[in-house]
Amino acid sequence: MKSRWYNILFRFEVLHGFYANGLSQDILIQPTRSTAQKIIGYKHLIKQKENSPLIVFEATDDQRTALLPIIDDARLVFTGNLINPYFSNFSILSPKLTDQVYVYDNLNGNSLQLTPAFVKPQVFAFAFTTTRVNATLEIADRDGNIILSEALHNSDKRFSENLNLAGIQGLHRFTVTTTQGLEVDQQIYISNEFAANKPWCIIEIFQKGAVQFDYSLETAYQLQFSAAAKPWHYNLRLGQGYQNATFTIEDKETYGPPKDHPYTKIDFVETSGNQTYEAGQTISFVTGTAINNQQAIPFFEKSKKELQLTISKNGTDTIIRPLPIPSSISPLQEVYINI
Repeated sequence: MKSRWYNILFRFEVLHGFYANGLSQDILIQPTRSTAQKIIGYKHLIKQKENSPLIVFEATDDQRTALLPIIDDARLVFTGNLINPYFSNFSILSPKLTDQVYVYDNLNGNSLQLTPAFVKPQVFAFAFTTTRVNATLEIADRDGNIILSEALHNSDKRFSENLNLAGIQGLHRFTVTTTQGLEVDQQIYISNEFAANKPWCIIEIFQKGAVQFDYSLETAYQLQFSAAAKPWHYNLRLGQGYQNATFTIEDKETYGPPKDHPYTKIDFVETSGNQTYEAGQTISFVTGTAINNQQAIPFFEKSKKELQLTISKNGTDTIIRPLPIPSSISPLQEVYINI
């Protein structure tokens, strides 16, 4: 029987500083209908894994030699839609208008680059008002090539007509120039696939010029987001004094039954063990900041993480307390714990 090898050509990762493991499952990524047809036409496969697709190819051996590699210029389009309604609450996002969409591409590497753009159908109405005459409307592609140019001789009035953009797809620059200079300069995304349902973001994966698919390895295209969550404050009210005490906040996670896979502990914040603390004193820890050069307390997914506070005095005696888990969507931001 002939052996068959299947390998992943590329996949997507959503990286987010909000989560302790750095990975987000908040965005559902899928190919558009036309892209799915293209991939099948290339004799490649699409396998949806969790919230993003894997693009798979057949190899002739176990060295990832592609049976039918994509050799022509290609443009594959994927949509991303939020499945977490709180995503914008804990994410730093580039500003965009309501009728804009985020557009990402791989033209500058595996870390996908962002451009906010207005979504336009293939045939759309153009409206432009100016007190000047002899305006020129132009649409240029990513490389600056003029795809469409129209002279608007009656631009002293409101000009409105349908522009036929058949055959034009993707991100373009849309400008209107008058005798006084550039008056309109926008990024627009032209497509007939998003007229009814505009996605939260569009991801374009290209093969052209120096940007080529690498069949010798598995490529992970990455969308990267930074956390914008409010910090949590842990305030420890000491009911007694402590000499030579160390206060440590630890993350605990199990990967199976404790007898087979014990807890793995990661220290996030630790005070010096040489200090003396008086009864009634309050010690504060803040998420998102590092104390004494230790790693900052991150935010967690509640179903997977557990925090605990350990107090060690004189190097031997310990007190352990569970801690509530930080979350940007919780109304609770200040926690007082009596020790």
